[in-house]
Amino acid sequence: MGILLISAGALTPTFSKTTYAYSSTVGFNVASTTVTAVLEDANAQLKINGVAAVSGQPSSAIPLAVGNNTIPIQVTPQIGPVQNYSVMVTRPDSTRLTSLTAIDNLNNQISLKPSFDSNTTLYNVCIPQDSTATTLNITPVKEGVNATIAVNGTAVTSGMPWPVTIPEVGGSVSIPFKVSAPQLADTTYTVNVAKATSAYLQSVTGIPGVNFVKTTYDYTTSITAPKVKATVIPEDTSATIEVTINGTSVPYTQRLIYTLNTGLNELIIKVTSSFGGDSKTYAFHITKS
Repeated sequence: MGILLISAGALTPTFSKTTYAYSSTVGFNVASTTVTAVLEDANAQLKINGVAAVSGQPSSAIPLAVGNNTIPIQVTPQIGPVQNYSVMVTRPDSTRLTSLTAIDNLNNQISLKPSFDSNTTLYNVCIPQDSTATTLNITPVKEGVNATIAVNGTAVTSGMPWPVTIPEVGGSVSIPFKVSAPQLADTTYTVNVAKATSAYLQSVTGIPGVNFVKTTYDYTTSITAPKVKATVIPEDTSATIEVTINGTSVPYTQRLIYTLNTGLNELIIKVTSSFGGDSKTYAFHITKS
């Protein structure tokens, strides 16, 4: 045999026709390989993994199980002894998750921040201050065939929810999902669950035609006065408040006074809770005639 190649990776050692055993290691995501052998004797017969093959052409795809996979290559010349080559392809297991989702006991899907990626191991979950949910069910799904998942030493079944008691307002809890597999370093995905402080405005007064309700986020009104003199008070006095007027950021003070343009004016107030990262955005569309 003059050439031996596998599609999944490089051979160790480098091919020599007088060396008969080779190895290669691939990633977990490599589930199959082909083998290409080029014969020096055009009349010899070739079998790859027990199946007749054509010199110089890739074999059919050969599945790779997790662990060691031995692929035999047999060359039968017209004259002379059979030559038996072998390639052992090692496919390691995985300690990654393929998904991590959260849903509360009221059946609300809860977003992880950032969005799940198997390469990202730290996530935050914000439960709004006014949520009445008491339990968050977090479901990890493993990638590895022989991998296991545990939280603080307690086994977690892949694809099954792990219940977490939602903390009180201003509280948080961290859940470490440790993924293990034989002969591999563990990977731990941590989910920090926080019950946010309030991101609501308590009151907005001084804008004619606006009857403010904290759970209503969009208002439209028309006025004739040249200025708006609004008093804006958050429920959480430590919350971060961002104010834009007609696209321009202005410093927040409880008393907002600004001159209106003729026509439509946009007042946007974004409130971010002091703990937990919850936010609410209120929009006031004010037309000055």
